[in-house]
Amino acid sequence: MRARRPAKDMAWGGWSGMAMQVNSTEEFEAMCMLAGQHDLRVHTIVSDKLAKVAPVMERVAQHFPIGQRRWVLEHISRSTPEDRPPSSAWGCRPR
Repeated sequence: MRARRPAKDMAWGGWSGMAMQVNSTEEFEAMCMLAGQHDLRVHTIVSDKLAKVAPVMERVAQHFPIGQRRWVLEHISRSTPEDRPPSSAWGCRPR
């Protein structure tokens, strides 16, 4: 049986069962590279971190055809036009 964390210790009010997970930019890039190598799907909630996520995706796209895979970046908020590189640079299309 797995131990449960008390709701008060969860980043997003444990009532929903959701806990915020945050990875460093380096960890995120390493996971994306592994996903690319092993043809795994990436699903990322970006929130207000597009300025950090976009450069990672550009670097990963230089090695793997992420535009041909079902990789998802969603819930993008509080970004500036400078944060938003053309998705065509990744071989992707916005939906």
